[in-house]
Amino acid sequence: MKYAFLCLIFIEVTGCVSSMGPKADLYQTRIQSDSTKHARRYAPDVVIRAEHAWQEAQQAHKAKHFTDASEYLNKALLLLESAFVEAQRIELEQQTAVMLKR
Repeated sequence: MKYAFLCLIFIEVTGCVSSMGPKADLYQTRIQSDSTKHARRYAPDVVIRAEHAWQEAQQAHKAKHFTDASEYLNKALLLLESAFVEAQRIELEQQTAVMLKR
């Protein structure tokens, strides 16, 4: 029992497991992806809104408002995916404009 407790403390301290669950892990993976770098170029406002929702989720989780935290986390994920789609749309629109000029 003592070792299990120590293992849990180690995992929490090292950050191997997110205290907010798999959706938070997914957000962290997606925000660090190349798609996000691309989205920052073409849809920075949407990425900023996703990051703001992530911060709200963290604050709600710390305040033990888990339902609110989950909602903000959902919003962050949806906004991030929206940023990816918007970046692709803008890029395709630009490519179309170039092709039409040719």
